[in-house]
Amino acid sequence: MRRALLLSFAVACARPVPPVALPAPPPAVFAPSPAASLDAEAAELWARRAEPGAAREAETLYARAAALEATGERQVALAQARHFRATQVDPGPEAQAAFKACGAAGDAALRLAAPHVELALQHGVPAATALAALPLEAAAALYWRALCELDWARGEGPTTFLSDRAELVAAFERVHALAPALDDAGPARALGTLYGAAPPYAGGDLTRAQQLFEEAVAAAPGRPATRIAYARTVGVKRQDRALFDAQLAAAAQAPSSPEADLEKPRAAALAAEARVLFADQR
Repeated sequence: MRRALLLSFAVACARPVPPVALPAPPPAVFAPSPAASLDAEAAELWARRAEPGAAREAETLYARAAALEATGERQVALAQARHFRATQVDPGPEAQAAFKACGAAGDAALRLAAPHVELALQHGVPAATALAALPLEAAAALYWRALCELDWARGEGPTTFLSDRAELVAAFERVHALAPALDDAGPARALGTLYGAAPPYAGGDLTRAQQLFEEAVAAAPGRPATRIAYARTVGVKRQDRALFDAQLAAAAQAPSSPEADLEKPRAAALAAEARVLFADQR
């Protein structure tokens, strides 16, 4: 009898126990971090950057967010905002300081996105060699770092521009290979400027510059900055008045955007210099 009872108990224990339905836990509610909240506010202001003060306030908020929690994306946004502000003021000390601050944000973005590349550059590895290891996700960081450096160097004068040119060409060539559409074909526009503005003995090449400007115009025809650089370098150096006039006319007719509206007056100012720039064609 005892053996039969033990056997019955064993069989009962071996039977599967039906699952017990448990109440679902309440959904977790996560409050955004202070840095993320600043990001959202800054992004909203950046979308309205054409409005007075909006771009400057967006820059301030991105800087506060980056100070709380540094990420490559935040530093890229900060560099872009600082570059926009620098281009809003007349050339001079204020613009140069803004471009310098923009470059510092770009440096920080590159350190976060590709620390091995930044370390190689700091230790004197040739730029073309160091940047060959740059991953796609770090392309924006390198682009804004290089663009801020390019605009700062041009403001410092020909000596600084030519001394920095080789490293800038290497940077933009790498971004051009990885992400050519950045900033309305910005890598091709920057390379066109670097090849077009330099004299031949320092690496200037008007044929290469024209190819790059044509590529940028085809990719983003509504960006006046490309057409202005094209007219100022290739048009003037080749004394091609037809190209000069056509590019500046297209810049004047570009669709409205925060960048285009900022750049159109520069196209008009350059067009007003035509009689001096093409003195032999009057």
